[in-house]
Amino acid sequence: MSVLCRGLLLFLAPLLFISPVFAQKNSTNGEVFTPKGDLRILILCVGFQGYDNDQGFPHWPADQDLPDYMPNATFPAVFYKDTSDFSRFQEDTTVKNLSKLYHEMSMGKFRLMADVYPKRINIDPTNVRSWSEINRKAIQKMQEMDPDFDWSPYDQRKNRPDFEFDNSQTGPDGIADYVVFYYRYRKPWKVQPRPGMERWVGTGGGVSTIMGVSKFPYGEMKIGPEGFFGNDSGTLDAGKFAQLFKHELAHEWFSSPHYGGANGTIGNYYHVFGASWGSTGPNTQTKLCLNAWERWVLGWTEITHDLSTPKDNGVYTIDDYVTTGQSMRIEIPHSGGQHLWIENHQKKSELDHNGWNGLLKNSPEGTAGIGDIDKGLHLFVENMLPSREAIKMSMVTNIKNVNGFRAINAQGNYDYVRLDTSIKTTDWTVYWNNRVYGFKRGEANPLSGINPYIGF
Repeated sequence: MSVLCRGLLLFLAPLLFISPVFAQKNSTNGEVFTPKGDLRILILCVGFQGYDNDQGFPHWPADQDLPDYMPNATFPAVFYKDTSDFSRFQEDTTVKNLSKLYHEMSMGKFRLMADVYPKRINIDPTNVRSWSEINRKAIQKMQEMDPDFDWSPYDQRKNRPDFEFDNSQTGPDGIADYVVFYYRYRKPWKVQPRPGMERWVGTGGGVSTIMGVSKFPYGEMKIGPEGFFGNDSGTLDAGKFAQLFKHELAHEWFSSPHYGGANGTIGNYYHVFGASWGSTGPNTQTKLCLNAWERWVLGWTEITHDLSTPKDNGVYTIDDYVTTGQSMRIEIPHSGGQHLWIENHQKKSELDHNGWNGLLKNSPEGTAGIGDIDKGLHLFVENMLPSREAIKMSMVTNIKNVNGFRAINAQGNYDYVRLDTSIKTTDWTVYWNNRVYGFKRGEANPLSGINPYIGF
């Protein structure tokens, strides 16, 4: 008996020794960095000198180092430069940049600032075959221009928590925290800097990582993939870049999938939306703020009322969503984990308005143009992440999560019949010169009908 006991002990000991300990993932830690504390990023403006001299680019002449909207190597239309800016512009309703957006959405938990490298980095595109090679050339060229550049303001954290730890107070690790490559390049150029460049992966907007870069040496510093590069539609003006930045950062921050019709994604659904609010959807058409699901995923707010059973029936109150962060989530029975989210929008913040408000006024003559959103309860159904601990880096491409945001339109869903009549003008400002058809609303169809949020 004693021999058998010793045998059991010898058998169990190795099992106890090799049992792995896995870190508990949590979406609030962030993937590329934790959305808390202060973070300063660097923007590098890159061109193709000698290859883009005759190619036009709005607000950025070929012989000019930086775009017109980056005065004195700052980017005020998109980012604050100093911590003092957060208090200085807090009550200024004309300021609606991303630094202010993230600070307000985080309830003061996160402050994002940016510097612009003061010189344009001009590279020779000869013999390059991809944006990956161009990204590497841009770093090499900058190092030739400025070998003693001080990277310390942009290395304050241990990179890539991958949802496993809070990196907001970790300290430098020798790798730049977050870098953005801002290219003077347009896909429609008749003469491309490199033949076939208009067909490369990443052309026409950008990619949510610095392709081709993995701990690339720059003196004692290294440049990793943390960041992204933008070109063409993503760098045509400050507004387009702000939308691109918010979109690409969400892919890296919390592995956000495309939703709300962004990039034409459908996922496991029968709807393609043309309107939503948040980061990776076509948000400027509705409102500038992030949605309640995103603020909760990032750990900026908690769900005020989280209801899941009939025992939760009752009367509940939620205050203004944008300024207080309050929201309600209701689990939809027999839906496989889908939730209905409710936000109370009272438009107390400049970020709680339609970014297109007032556009196309008097086009055609006498029309009011695009209107603002109304006050009231705004609802959406979410089927992307039921709990913070369920976060995975693969959520961005998981077909079960893609397009898992469905805005509820107050008009309800109906069957529609397209009329034969249409209008089309030669004036592009009138519905962007598209042929526009009339539709007749038919029977109510809550399950498979459409509404003005949905593309047809």
